[in-house]
Amino acid sequence: MGTYSNEDIIFTDSGTQSNSIILKAETPGGVILNGSSKLNIYGSYLIVEGFFWDGGEGESKRSLDMMKI
Repeated sequence: MGTYSNEDIIFTDSGTQSNSIILKAETPGGVILNGSSKLNIYGSYLIVEGFFWDGGEGESKRSLDMMKI
């Protein structure tokens, strides 16, 4: 939990259709990224959940509830 500024997060891995890799905030919405924070995702069968962007690169005030790659 917490607020993080200007973070460059790189999520690189490869899961399988039956065993996805999950990057998940401990508390949904409890991880807030602002400033020029960005998330780069590389791989397959990756899931990101529970992050909130307040500013950062792209549009502001976006919640990432679940994203599958």
